Amino acid sequence: MKIFGDAFYIPQVATLPPVGSLGRVLVRTIDAAPYFDTGTAWKHFFTGATIGITDGFDDNSLHSMWTAGYQIAAPNGTVTVAETGGQILITVPSNAVGYNGIYSTTAFDFSNKTANIQFSGRGISNNGSFIQRFQIVVDASNYVEFQLAGTSINTRSRIAGVNSDTFISYDATAHKYCRIRYETSASKLHFETSPDKATWTSQRIINPFTLAMTSVRAQIAAGTTGAINSALLTANFDDFSIE
Repeated sequence: MKIFGDAFYIPQVATLPPVGSLGRVLVRTIDAAPYFDTGTAWKHFFTGATIGITDGFDDNSLHSMWTAGYQIAAPNGTVTVAETGGQILITVPSNAVGYNGIYSTTAFDFSNKTANIQFSGRGISNNGSFIQRFQIVVDASNYVEFQLAGTSINTRSRIAGVNSDTFISYDATAHKYCRIRYETSASKLHFETSPDKATWTSQRIINPFTLAMTSVRAQIAAGTTGAINSALLTANFDDFSIE
């Protein structure tokens, strides 16, 4: 069992802890039915002091916490999205231009939180026009993200429509896991990578970071900025969490 703030997260079990005097409590498991909820399902889970969610994409069915699509532009419907084989698989056909993916159905407060994802590294093309994206989005003009493109990882902040990018050479082992961490009180935003989710390396710190992150959505997406005449391009994502 994991406890985040005043919320219990119990993966794949049916035995509940006593509620006692905890007040607001939400117990829900990803990839199975909810067990106990004193609030209003995911909306309650994503608001106020309650936060803590993880999805291993293990049951081959996209959970209702996700909405298929692309939040910051019109999605390309020929780019397909599926939960399969314990991962999110996004497939881009030859010559397709644009993106598709999934984003969190309900907005949440990202203050003093961390967002984690695993890039599988499968399907990476040396063509930098094929981009895999993990984003925390306020709106189309304001977001932060990891981009995996060609042989590089880009850490991007987009504030008021202006991009700020920092590139590093991609290492499939060292950069297997990526996380975005927001220190609200210090006004710092961290981009970090890890081979094992235990030891983290800082790749970029934005200080000061002044964008309000009190109502955001997580987005997982892939696509191209220009037509690539090739076989299908695939992007795989796993081990999503907000903590």
